Formats: sequence, structure tokens, C-alpha cells
Amino acid sequence: QWSDKKKSSLTDNRRKELKKSFNTGLLGLRSSLLKSISVQSAEIKKESNVKTVIVEINGEKYGMIFDAENRLVGEVSTEDGVRQTTISKDFRSIGEVVLPYSSTVNSGTQTVIVNFSPIEVNPTIDENSWASPD
Repeated sequence: QWSDKKKSSLTDNRRKELKKSFNTGLLGLRSSLLKSISVQSAEIKKESNVKTVIVEINGEKYGMIFDAENRLVGEVSTEDGVRQTTISKDFRSIGEVVLPYSSTVNSGTQTVIVNFSPIEVNPTIDENSWASPD
């Protein structure tokens, strides 16, 4: 990781946190991961057609909430005993893909609002983008 223009090793906790983040959000819906997901429970609210799904991935439980249009609008997970929720909104079409342009993440007493603009699907990335910062 980079901090104050210096490279340092990731701590075990940070490594675990990053690895777990690949199981959530849109990354949690990639086909390679879907094969290893164990659905623990699923419920559909008839009046709103909202779907709640509890899954287990590599021994960790995650909650996912899908709206009537099957968009992933909410998630719940736990990190070191702290509940983390993510609410996504402002969905827009980018080509054939619909993505949220805003997410609110609550973890313990902290809240982070992430707004995306613009979003490009599969852009070409210059090799220099991966160079170490000066």
C-alpha cells in the first residue's frame, strides 16, 4: 500500500478486509464467485417484490437486498464484529449494464458516501497507470 509517497506491506487485517471486499457489491455477483456461493435463505416480499438473500462465501455470511428490478440495492456484512451496511441508489445504464452512481456505507459509527462519475465499462488503461507514484 502507498502512504506519504512510501510503499509499505499490507497488514494481515487490511489484506483480509480487501479480500473480503471482492465478495461484496457487484464483484460479489461475478460468475466465478457465484459457483462457490451457498444460499442460506431467500425471501420475497410480495407487496414490494423486494428480495432478501443470505449467502455464505468462504465461511463468511453476507446479506443482499434486490429491488423489484433485480438491482442490488443493499448489503449487510460483519467485519470483526462490526456490522457494515451498504445502500446503493441512482442507478444508470452504461451500455447494457445498469450500475449505481451512489452508495452509502455505514460501518459502526462511520458513514461514507461514495458518488461515481463517470463510469466506464472495460476502458483501456495505459500501462503507466500502474507505475509507482513519485
